[in-house]
Amino acid sequence: MKHTFWLAFTLLSCLSLAVTKSAATTVDPPLSSLTNYYSIVTSTHATTFEPGRWYAVYNQFRGGYIKAGENCTLSCAGTAIINGDVVTLSADRLFRFVPTADGASTYYLQTGYGHYAKKLVNGQTTTYGNNGSVTSTDDTEVGIFTVRQINDSEGNAIESYFMIIDQNSVDLDADASKKLGGWGTDVITTINGQARAWQFYAVDILPESEVSPQIRLSNKLSHYNLFRLVNRHPYSTGWAAPTAAEDVNTHKLIVAEGSTLTDWSGIWAFTPSGAGYHIQNAQTAHYLPGTMNTGSDNYAATTKPDSVWYVKSSARLSGHGSNFRRHRPRSK
Repeated sequence: MKHTFWLAFTLLSCLSLAVTKSAATTVDPPLSSLTNYYSIVTSTHATTFEPGRWYAVYNQFRGGYIKAGENCTLSCAGTAIINGDVVTLSADRLFRFVPTADGASTYYLQTGYGHYAKKLVNGQTTTYGNNGSVTSTDDTEVGIFTVRQINDSEGNAIESYFMIIDQNSVDLDADASKKLGGWGTDVITTINGQARAWQFYAVDILPESEVSPQIRLSNKLSHYNLFRLVNRHPYSTGWAAPTAAEDVNTHKLIVAEGSTLTDWSGIWAFTPSGAGYHIQNAQTAHYLPGTMNTGSDNYAATTKPDSVWYVKSSARLSGHGSNFRRHRPRSK
């Protein structure tokens, strides 16, 4: 029988994550310049469009998200934002539609770098340099867009699919190589085979104090696999950071003073297996065993156990302190 276990240590990992929600008409500092803020992504695509809301914009036919480059390029080659990502890591895939004036139903398409999409040229992609972005809404090349929900031939809404159309009635499109461009001036009535159909995933930009420990933990496990396992309580010896480790000579599982570890024996690799993880020592490549005995010695397993460990944020954790830190191995 396979057994399941819950890991009761704090994970100290390989990165500390990182603007504010704003009025639709304000121009904030670029998301790419903000720290200590996180991207919280909705798991399902939006069924309604909200001006001023930050979105990850997905092309259902090409299978990519709109992505901005720091040099004002635009493409459809972006990957999904991982929930809980630091904003500075996800700014290249965050976009919002800023009203051109109070109460207007036309918009500038703004990137997380603070740039604005250019007006489209029908039949041309970014290969020709016409469909990138500009740094100011005063630029004569800036695009002015409308967002229209796609309806079928009988006028019924195709829920959660939208067209993005510029002031010249050119539709935003992506080609087979995921270059962003303009294609067509007609209103489509189907999403089948249409690279002009877009989906929006709403993203909230939250400060660290509003992000739950569980989201931060899940994000760490999505991004990285090397962790320290540090008990949340000081050890009886007075150690401030009692750390799970493996004795590299006896292979006994021990508690060590974290500040004295100069090798990788106190670093553990987490490998996903179903809903859980196999946990392997980075120094010896041995595993946490499937069975841990209370009150007696435990030893690292030389082969992968049948059972897995499950990891969750403890309800005992209070606040949003620095539970997750960048791992930097110390030199001997």
